[in-house]
Amino acid sequence: MLNWIFFDVGSTLVDETAAYQRFAHRCAMTLASHGKQVTGAEFFAKMQEVAALGEAPIRNAWAWYGLPDELRPRWSHEGETLYPDVLQTLEYLSQSYSLGIIANQAAAVLNRSGFEAYSVNGTHFDWRRETK
Repeated sequence: MLNWIFFDVGSTLVDETAAYQRFAHRCAMTLASHGKQVTGAEFFAKMQEVAALGEAPIRNAWAWYGLPDELRPRWSHEGETLYPDVLQTLEYLSQSYSLGIIANQAAAVLNRSGFEAYSVNGTHFDWRRETK
């Protein structure tokens, strides 16, 4: 019998589209300040191209332009939002299943994307921190 349902966070519960677009714009601005002419849309397209190859999109898209990693802007979660039906879906599923998150983010991920404001973290998810 199915007892648990696990979710990823990015692009599953949280829409990261605006955050990726903002990040691509910041990268393009930094690249331009170092003589690399690229738009935010072009950098975003390069991240998508790299991701489609199964590679790390941010790190490898940046490397493609030939600047050292220490010049790359750091990721910001600004612009991330919950998808519209996430809360209703989690409420419905939590009535019959234990819900969890399997992701490469820290446990604080639920605080960053508006989960806490909606009482999602304490209401819907059971936390069990697994370490290797």
